[in-house]
Amino acid sequence: MREDILLEAPRRLRRRTRSEDPLADGALQWLGSNLGRFNPLGSAGEREDAEKHKAFIELALLVWRLRREPRMAAHAQLERMLDYIAAVFAVDPFRERLMRLDDLFVAYALLYTVLHEGGRTDDPWEHRRMQRFVDCSTVQVSERSAHRVLEVRQVLDAAGLRHRLPSLRALAARTILVQPMTLVRATEHDAYSITHDVFYLSDWGCSSVRGLSETAVRRTRRTIDDLLGMYVFARHWDLVGELLLAAHFLGDTPSDFYRCGWQALRDAQFPDGAVPGPGYDAAEADAKDEEERRDYAFKECYHPTLVGALVGALCPPPSSHADA
Repeated sequence: MREDILLEAPRRLRRRTRSEDPLADGALQWLGSNLGRFNPLGSAGEREDAEKHKAFIELALLVWRLRREPRMAAHAQLERMLDYIAAVFAVDPFRERLMRLDDLFVAYALLYTVLHEGGRTDDPWEHRRMQRFVDCSTVQVSERSAHRVLEVRQVLDAAGLRHRLPSLRALAARTILVQPMTLVRATEHDAYSITHDVFYLSDWGCSSVRGLSETAVRRTRRTIDDLLGMYVFARHWDLVGELLLAAHFLGDTPSDFYRCGWQALRDAQFPDGAVPGPGYDAAEADAKDEEERRDYAFKECYHPTLVGALVGALCPPPSSHADA
């Protein structure tokens, strides 16, 4: 089902091309230069790649979150990405597949929300169709982990769709955030669960964290700060970025580990703007020919680079809290 996705010329001239943060600017430039690799459409006779779907949805999430920042709303790279997302979404077989499968509907609702808020679509009939899907499908009752249910609720709320999912307080009570834990036993999966719980409970930093007691918030701040130290030491830049975002969304940025992580992530960024993932191996990359090397770099770097763009655009520099 692959189709070449062509972008029209920019709709308006003289857009901002910089966010005033080198980490964000470099990351957005690299992502923009690799837009074609986010294409989720398979070639004729080729099965669609689930990883490509995931990458495409994550690109849309980046655009959606950063365009909610007034100073980023008209950023040229984000506008270009938004046009690309709209072009893919306009492909009928791709859109209908997302709409008709329960496990992909949340991705559909997110894409629609991104494009609606970006002024690329405004179709009341489509919104009514999504509401009928929510009412009649299993999207509200399918068994999911706690942070996956939070994700579903966050997307349905953002799309303005009615649902019967539990309250944020009830959902938060099911998460890892309410449980005391020994970090020596905490896994990488646990760390990602913690960051995503914070993302959804804070509406990606657009509100205070909802549904948690003050005791749980304080404990989560301490946990995230300790995990930051651990993952900076491990040079796991994807988790360092997510933990920096979670610390910021919790209003906890004056710590030494935050300062260390904020700077270390910038130091880890490659000159071309990419941020390396935990599986990236420079020697393996150098042994490949140019096109294979670019494909390898995309596979291993796209997610930490998305996270790096968010950190650069959203997280304040440590110096702004030095005297707090």
